[in-house]
Amino acid sequence: MTSTPPLPRPQEHPYGRWPSSLTIESLFVGTETISCLRPSAHGVFFLLSLPEEGNAQVLMFLAGRQSGQGVGQQNSAALRVSPPGFNLRSQVHEYGGISYAFSTDAVFFCNFSDQRLYRMAFDQQSMACGTPVPMTPATPDTPRALRYADLLVDSSRSRIVCVREDHRDPAAEPRNTLVAIPFPVAGEHQGESEGEVLFADSDFVASPCLSPDGSLLAFQTWSHPYMPWDITQIRVGELDEHGRLKALRQVCPDRPGALVQPSFGPGGELYFIADWSDWWNLYRIAVTATQMQSTATAVLPVAAEMCTPQWQLGQHSYDFDGQDGILLALNRDCQWELARLDLHTQRLNILQSGLGLLENVFCQEGKALFYAASSLQTGAIRVIDLHAGAAEKTLPAQTLFSGRAGVELSTSEIALTQHFRYSARQGTAAYGLYYPPLNPSCRGPEGSLPPLLVSVHGGPTGSAKTAFNPAIQFWTSRGFAWLDVNHRGSAGYGRRFRQSLYGEWGVADIEDVLGAVQHLVANGLADPCRVAIRGGSAGGYVVMAALASSDLFCAGVSYYGICDLERLARETHKFESRYLDQLIGPYPAMADTYRERSPIHKIDNIHAPILLLQGQLDKIVPPNQAEEIYQEISKRNPQSRYVCFADEGHGFRRPENQMAALRAELAFYEDSLLSATICRTFPS
Repeated sequence: MTSTPPLPRPQEHPYGRWPSSLTIESLFVGTETISCLRPSAHGVFFLLSLPEEGNAQVLMFLAGRQSGQGVGQQNSAALRVSPPGFNLRSQVHEYGGISYAFSTDAVFFCNFSDQRLYRMAFDQQSMACGTPVPMTPATPDTPRALRYADLLVDSSRSRIVCVREDHRDPAAEPRNTLVAIPFPVAGEHQGESEGEVLFADSDFVASPCLSPDGSLLAFQTWSHPYMPWDITQIRVGELDEHGRLKALRQVCPDRPGALVQPSFGPGGELYFIADWSDWWNLYRIAVTATQMQSTATAVLPVAAEMCTPQWQLGQHSYDFDGQDGILLALNRDCQWELARLDLHTQRLNILQSGLGLLENVFCQEGKALFYAASSLQTGAIRVIDLHAGAAEKTLPAQTLFSGRAGVELSTSEIALTQHFRYSARQGTAAYGLYYPPLNPSCRGPEGSLPPLLVSVHGGPTGSAKTAFNPAIQFWTSRGFAWLDVNHRGSAGYGRRFRQSLYGEWGVADIEDVLGAVQHLVANGLADPCRVAIRGGSAGGYVVMAALASSDLFCAGVSYYGICDLERLARETHKFESRYLDQLIGPYPAMADTYRERSPIHKIDNIHAPILLLQGQLDKIVPPNQAEEIYQEISKRNPQSRYVCFADEGHGFRRPENQMAALRAELAFYEDSLLSATICRTFPS
């Protein structure tokens, strides 16, 4: 037996300047991401981003019935289905979501460059691919004027039912409708169609689903000023002999709430997730062509979230294990569990726990199929055989596909998150995730504390995740402490907490950010003289608002952030055009409040330098926001920087731009944070 050689003694280096094996290139070059998992009878479809193609989303198929295998058998490689030159990304709501569907002999998808729907023959058994053929017309006068997402295959009627967003009238708000688009049966030619409108009586529509016999169609709707996590409706209608909706009814109209993810069970009952109890829990209601129950039954009342806010279309957080069970995703304090509920005994079996991310939950042929990541592992498609052991025990998961990863770290090299709760204003709670600096080969000077990077998520109805994130490890391995703030308004802690920011955006979240830093400093976890704040979109707004509210921070980094709330209210896209009605109040009636909370009107209060990173094609937060504040702040603070990427929108996708942005951020901290000699006044 040989003994393990002792680890080399850590060398002393200043915090923030530790030598790290994690390079900027390793984060983005060769790193693939998986999304939009969907199982079929013969395998698994999913989208994969390819960095060598500018992170285009391509459709992949992982076969599962070769040589008589069932779904869930691991294969050596996944087949690329969509050909080069096609990027399966919808621009509905600008954020998109699920952009493809499939039948027994074809796949259907939305292509990013023109937003048209295409049909491509694909045999799942032989894996023979055809050539994509457009199903919807081009709009040369107004590029990408017709956009499609949330595709549902209605096989018995040879059509796709989906969301269509119509931008053809530049003087009007885009029109969102539920449409039906025919597709050809074998051997027939089908012309292009923009779709027959099935429903158009709301500002937004999403999540169409068919009953098992195909006679009923359910879907979700909502209208201004609400967002899909505020007040939504589930509607059910009968399909007549022409496939049109009739006898349309609303589920529980006397119980307002955020109702999401409708789905018919094997027995024909309608299931959906609602936040009536404060938590997003699963409910069911009996419905037929002529009748609907007046009340819904809670399937599993629990103080946990069963889904996340619907920023993108196509979420799938539960599925049916035959007539007897349901697979569920459960979230408590940023930790996800995959569970199976026995509908007869009401026994809940936790299949997987300690997950930092859990999406796309499906059951297929007695197997649980899902996408998940832990604090130590990157995201992967995983499968669990539900009949492999006793029902009361946790079952092992097998990895089917994880994609390429540019970063590989041992357990000893990964800084683990610590979820904490602290008191905000008047004793209200807020939450944070703290990552200590960690590098086995380095240690900080005796008696010194690490610089702190405060990260604020977007939304603001978003949340920080505990899943392994190489971008965080990039900083912790260099000797930075990292703080993710789940301020009031963040998702994952119930409806009341999510709405506690309403009317208080730019006030409560700033208080919570400062309170989180105070909490860490009071516990000796961060250097109060070296604190920087960073964030994207709504998080970028918090960056600039916090700099205008406090001298705590040495630097701020805003990715496509907001500086002028009035301009945002006038210019942003349809999906969020009335979001500020909830977060601040109606505009222009409360224009004074909009101006008072806008960093652009508080330039004289901002003493720390800002790095502004922006996409020129951004329709959500247009580049004039960053340009406006940079023109003013650079006059007072020459250390401030502005970098605009001509080929990016809201969120940087191309690897070369992602690397350039991170390179600029690292250099910015070198100048403004690590070289800081003046200790900022720390609020007591």
